[in-house]
Amino acid sequence: MERVGTLNIRAAQLDTISAAQLEVRAVAHLREHFPHQTEARSDDELCNFIRGTLRRAAEYGLEAPQGWAHFLNICMALGPDFDADPELPWARAILISDAEPSERVERLVDAVVDHLVARASMHS
Repeated sequence: MERVGTLNIRAAQLDTISAAQLEVRAVAHLREHFPHQTEARSDDELCNFIRGTLRRAAEYGLEAPQGWAHFLNICMALGPDFDADPELPWARAILISDAEPSERVERLVDAVVDHLVARASMHS
């Protein structure tokens, strides 16, 4: 029986493949759920935005996929620098609190929803 060569994939290569798959899925998600914010951007521009957003999420200790997804959605909903916006001081306060990352994400999502509801009711 002839031996077929094995495919060796180093961890760094696997990380690159996983990151590329994540970017493809994230681009599709953003285009579907935030069409107005993404229509003028190319896929490459969105990938750069996604990479930068994920780096920022990691700086806050948000390293689980669910945390990344919420952080990315919030960047689209409130603006890419929502965590430095002086009109949204509560966002950064939640992100730097001593709570566990999953709890911080949950609290942040709740606060963002409350903020968006209040903003919508002011404009209606």
